[in-house]
Amino acid sequence: MRSKGKNVNILVLNCGSSSLKYRIISMPEEECLIEGEAERLGIKTQEDSLITHTALGKKRLVKARLGDHSAALKKILELIKSDGSGNKRITFDIFAHRYVHPGDSFVNPVEVDKVVLRKLGQTMSLAAIHNPVVYGLMQFCSSQYRKVRQFAVFDTAFHKDIPPEFSTYAIPSALSRKYGLRKVGFHGISHKYVSQEA
Repeated sequence: MRSKGKNVNILVLNCGSSSLKYRIISMPEEECLIEGEAERLGIKTQEDSLITHTALGKKRLVKARLGDHSAALKKILELIKSDGSGNKRITFDIFAHRYVHPGDSFVNPVEVDKVVLRKLGQTMSLAAIHNPVVYGLMQFCSSQYRKVRQFAVFDTAFHKDIPPEFSTYAIPSALSRKYGLRKVGFHGISHKYVSQEA
């Protein structure tokens, strides 16, 4: 919901290997309007996928056959569209994706366009469980929701300033330089939040 055209609602997407957590956050107030999680995605289980969806103070459990994260997002967007009515309907302006490991290509959050997607497409092996899943979701959003801007935020960014004595592996420096090998930290988005709150 917008107030006098000043608020921006961001749909934050956090892909796990078989889950998709999401929130719509109204900025700049940082108010959470909708939140939820889709589970059992892209894996064979005896039970259907499950979406736990909370909006406008109401919690819903929705079971569905969801083959992958794109199918889950499509269902989540249907749920969001069905929440509220009229002026109380919640919409969003931006997709924001958590991306685990972009290599050396990106440090700061970046708007996702064709060039960014092409560069991220070369990072699949750096986080083989997570990168392909979120990359596929970004492609889906680019093709199906072209009018909605997308941004990527990187887990490794918080750790970009690790001093050389801690980020260097105990291998010949020529190998480190040749292959760009260095230690990188993960869960940086969470670390940054916790350190700021502390």
